[in-house]
Amino acid sequence: MFFCNTCSQPLCDICREETHKAKMFARHEIILLSKKTKEVHKRCALHGEQYIMFSTEKKVMLCINCFRDMKVESRAHCVDLETAYKQGCNKLDQAVQSIQDLQNTVKEGIQVLRSLLVEIRQNSEAEKDAINQLYDSMQQRIAEKKKELLEEVERQYQVKEKLFKAQLLNLNTLLPTLHVNLVTCSAFCSSANKFEFLNLSFALMERLHSIAQKQHPLRPTQGSQINTDHKNEYANNTLQVKSGLLFSKRYTCAFLLPIYSLPSSHLLDNQDGVVWSIPFRTCSPQVTFLSTANTFASYNLPKSARPTPHVQHLRGLTCTGATCLFFFFTGDPSVFPGLFSFS
Repeated sequence: MFFCNTCSQPLCDICREETHKAKMFARHEIILLSKKTKEVHKRCALHGEQYIMFSTEKKVMLCINCFRDMKVESRAHCVDLETAYKQGCNKLDQAVQSIQDLQNTVKEGIQVLRSLLVEIRQNSEAEKDAINQLYDSMQQRIAEKKKELLEEVERQYQVKEKLFKAQLLNLNTLLPTLHVNLVTCSAFCSSANKFEFLNLSFALMERLHSIAQKQHPLRPTQGSQINTDHKNEYANNTLQVKSGLLFSKRYTCAFLLPIYSLPSSHLLDNQDGVVWSIPFRTCSPQVTFLSTANTFASYNLPKSARPTPHVQHLRGLTCTGATCLFFFFTGDPSVFPGLFSFS
């Protein structure tokens, strides 16, 4: 492409060879278009004079006439073109460095999110396997609870997967934008002269700053854990007896004492906690207990260990029913002296 300074219009190769070969165009000044575009940046559009100064206040280049027309206080913000060029290069380098740092952080975020997607799939499968293994060891009554837990796992997985994929899509969309801006900066720095640089670089730097300052989801807002607290949920749902009473998961063992009639009981305050006071003179000498494995067994109390006619105070006694009395212990059964003996 060419440019005719006389006609003030650009010319293609065909126009130059055919149209401007006539005698009437013989004195026209024809130059390369690239040279013309560079010349535009060297001269003031208002006065036609060559630029000699740069205003750091207004971010514009000034010719001698522009400089004379400025207010005195504004002249203090003017520097020569070489100084302005060096200052601009330093600022652009800082802006590019911030974008490069952001690019590296985005890449790290993408890797983290991809690994999190793999981890949540693995953790989801592991959690499902754990739930299924626990389910297989229990009775039919936990079928509904199993379904609820698996739905909760799937819900957590779907929520986390949706969140991570949304963040991953955001970062994958951001990365090409950062790359394009870096390539643009690189091309601009390598091809622009100082006049073009000072005329265009500050708009570019503002764009880079706006990208760098914008909030980006660089780190995942949640972890990859999939947790339903399934063991406790299963325990609460499955440790039941025919009376419909629910054993607390806090205890290691539970004992069931059949009695012929339930006497009135009262609650005592004790420094060790709540203590139920129950008369045991009507209790059966046979003790049936329920272990943590949900199996029943019987133990015949020896005569020396049977309840005495007077009132016995039992620590940790909790539930009462129409025909059964439940109490629990959390450690050594010796906390019940004189009541039980274990071989």
